[in-house]
Amino acid sequence: LDAELKDQIRINKKETLKREMILKEIRKKKKLSLAAVDSLKQAAIELDSRIQSLRKGKSAQINLSSFSSYKGRLSLPVKGRIISRYGPSTTGDYKSFTFQKGIDIKVERGEPVKSVFKGVIMFAQWLKGYGNLMIVNHGDNYHTLYAHVEEIFKQEGEHVDTGEVIATAGDTGSIKGLCLHFEVRHHGKPVNPMNWLKKGA
Repeated sequence: LDAELKDQIRINKKETLKREMILKEIRKKKKLSLAAVDSLKQAAIELDSRIQSLRKGKSAQINLSSFSSYKGRLSLPVKGRIISRYGPSTTGDYKSFTFQKGIDIKVERGEPVKSVFKGVIMFAQWLKGYGNLMIVNHGDNYHTLYAHVEEIFKQEGEHVDTGEVIATAGDTGSIKGLCLHFEVRHHGKPVNPMNWLKKGA
């Protein structure tokens, strides 16, 4: 009986240790997940600030034909499947709320990324949280953003046509793997890209 009791105590200790290890691992994962969410939020704030400062520059004065008349008629910037949409969303397994300012499109590496409308490249470089990022100024205070691209084919100040390839898809700066993050902004504020894309996009 004494031996059985000792065995049971040993088993219980083992189970307790195992549970503690599992709990420790869960806490560690949660901490990392929340840190990733905070990092994304900070990156979004930095992007907003960068866009505001770019808009104050001379490139904001470009006069192009009306982007607004193409609402609901734009093509997807890259071939792929939309995996997250504009608006409030929960991130990770811990239900951390974030606001998705654009859409994420699951892509194959190297897939051509096209400008959805003609304009002028306003920004084409690496930005924390967005990897290689391109911003196209379409005039009338409208801009589109293309984040996590691999190769950049256009430089700041260059004109682009509707449907022109400006980059290749990749996963630079992405925590979601291979995807293109795409936004439409008006006066620097994000608007729902789905309202601008063709139905069935």
